[in-house]
Order: sequence, then structure tokens, then C-alpha cells
Amino acid sequence: MTPEQFLTCYKYIVSIENSLTEKDEDICYVVVVRGMMVRGESFSVVCKDTCYIQEMKKQPLIKYNNKISGYSITLGEIIQKYVPSANPKDWIQVYDKSVTREDQIVDGIRNAFEKFENS
Repeated sequence: MTPEQFLTCYKYIVSIENSLTEKDEDICYVVVVRGMMVRGESFSVVCKDTCYIQEMKKQPLIKYNNKISGYSITLGEIIQKYVPSANPKDWIQVYDKSVTREDQIVDGIRNAFEKFENS
């Protein structure tokens, strides 16, 4: 199947990825393709224990291609090592019980789709 055929089979193609900003804030990036490509960003979350971020940055950096690289372990996995009750996929709850990873992802998706509506 060619990329063009693939794109006509689906209404939307969505990619969701979390990353640390230059200020070491966790943010969710959402890329949506539907005829055109838009990118939405969520609100940022601060990991109040910077020692976890420093430990993550000591991990091997994996270079997937010329544009994409990432660490071999997630921030949530590091936090869980020290806070065993922490869910590594929703570590935000360690610091703020009123916000979840799902809230962050939905915010990124909402911001991406607003760009479709405004274009």
C-alpha cells in the first residue's frame, strides 16, 4: 500500500508523544493528519523532584533517525523506582491528584483539532 492509499483509508491519523521541554517540563505533542497536518500541544507539567529528571538524562539516548531521539527509560519509570505506588504511565498523580495523563493528552488533542477548525 502506498502512503497515498494509506491516507485515503482513514479519516484521521494521530500520533501522540510526551517529551520534556527545554525547561524540563513534560508536555504532550499531538500530530493529526487529515488532508493537512496539524500539531497540538498540551499544558505542561512540572516534575517537582528534579533529581528524577537528572537521572533520566543520564540514561542512554537512542537515536531513532536524524530527527527523533529519546531516552531508554521514561520519567514515569524512574519515579516509580523511588515511589513504588506511582503509576509510570500517569506519574503526574504523584504531584497533583486533580490532573491525569489522560487530561494532558485530551488537552493536546483538543488543541490540535481546534487548528483544523480555524484553518
